[in-house]
Amino acid sequence: MTISSSVKLAGGTLSVCGRTVLSGVPDAVVASSAAAGGAVDGVFIGADFAEPAARHVVSLGDLRYVRFFINQRIRAEKW
Repeated sequence: MTISSSVKLAGGTLSVCGRTVLSGVPDAVVASSAAAGGAVDGVFIGADFAEPAARHVVSLGDLRYVRFFINQRIRAEKW
């Protein structure tokens, strides 16, 4: 039995569980497995550059319509 990751970076798109999350991903952007061994559904996203520098800026692509849920609790305290 083969277990494959549900996160894929190919053809300029980043997809999760078959749904496109980022499109127009540049060739410099790379993804590597988040696990040292075994199957883990997660990746680290980085970039490769021809020359080393102290600061590089790279676009990760265009974010597709994705619904986000943020659960944030704000506690107001009197001082």
